Amino acid sequence: MKLRRVEVTDLGGGKREALFHQFGLDTLGFSDGGGVSFSVAVIEYSDGTAELVPLQYIRFLDSPEALA
Repeated sequence: MKLRRVEVTDLGGGKREALFHQFGLDTLGFSDGGGVSFSVAVIEYSDGTAELVPLQYIRFLDSPEALA
């Protein structure tokens, strides 16, 4: 499987390159017992660490628009 390169933007606006592995699902629980699920990207940084990143914080670098 070929891994795709992505750019990850952190909450402070910093950007890092990473490799995209797959889409996943994360859940936030609330103190009242409720919760919410949301889609994430499973990404890997060059130092080998992995992270679940909400989709709005990644950009695929091999898309036609990114290559232009």
